[in-house]
Amino acid sequence: MRASAINAWLRGSAALAVGLVCLSGCGDLLSGDTDTGRQNWAVVVGVASHQSPALNLKWADEDALDFYDALRRSRNWETDNITLLTNASATKDAIKSAIAGLAKRVSADDQVVFYFSGRGSYGPDQPPFDEGDGLDEYLVPFDALPGSPARDLSDDELEVLFTSLPTNNVLIVLDTGFAYRGSAATGREKCLMRAGVEGNRAAAPRSIDGIGHDLARPGYILITAAPPGDAPLESNQLRNGIFTYYFTEGLRRPPNPRKKSVSAQEAFEYASPRTAAAGQAPQLLDNRGKGFRLAAN
Repeated sequence: MRASAINAWLRGSAALAVGLVCLSGCGDLLSGDTDTGRQNWAVVVGVASHQSPALNLKWADEDALDFYDALRRSRNWETDNITLLTNASATKDAIKSAIAGLAKRVSADDQVVFYFSGRGSYGPDQPPFDEGDGLDEYLVPFDALPGSPARDLSDDELEVLFTSLPTNNVLIVLDTGFAYRGSAATGREKCLMRAGVEGNRAAAPRSIDGIGHDLARPGYILITAAPPGDAPLESNQLRNGIFTYYFTEGLRRPPNPRKKSVSAQEAFEYASPRTAAAGQAPQLLDNRGKGFRLAAN
């Protein structure tokens, strides 16, 4: 065999070997996905039934189940990497433990998703005093107290939990509210006003100082079902929170059928106008600068 032919054969063999290695470890080249070595982790929470029935909602647990199902059916998610907490299992301690537990399992390249559907609340700023409007925002767990935020999960506590993670690839989706919208007697508004706040709507957290003040960190994406000063609604017809219904629908139905994955931003773009048509304006704060690959089909 001529030397030139031998060299060509060697080059071809080397290229084939590299190609085989890439097929096993470089991601899905046909779809353009290069993060198949990255793991996805999620804590999914929905609280419709509370220890104190006066706090109950109707469909928040269904929201969490639907979001969990959308992730579980996706190619890029392992069921064992998703913690689902609904109703009685979604106590304050359980939610904190689920997020804190990720710190020992997550690597710097992994993605973390936190989803919460249920009531939110707001009350006087607690130490460290860091709120320009004097108000902390809270998530209301199963074991919340009707007249006190003592068992609520504050934005300050959430900030500490998330900053302990070794990754900044974090998506937070909140189908909850931090201000009243109309009369709370309907039970459809996902917000409580805690004792110690003067007034009601006038005292709601301002848009410049909402929960994004604590959670919209570099590399994070924060999606809320309504802006500060408003509260998302549930729909008996949809049997969901309005935003979650369309957001999960967007995950299951890629905006571009030729694509093999759906980003969080694309699911939001699908859900946003449909939610707005119901009189609710979801918000996205993107400090990531690139797509967050949420579902692969």
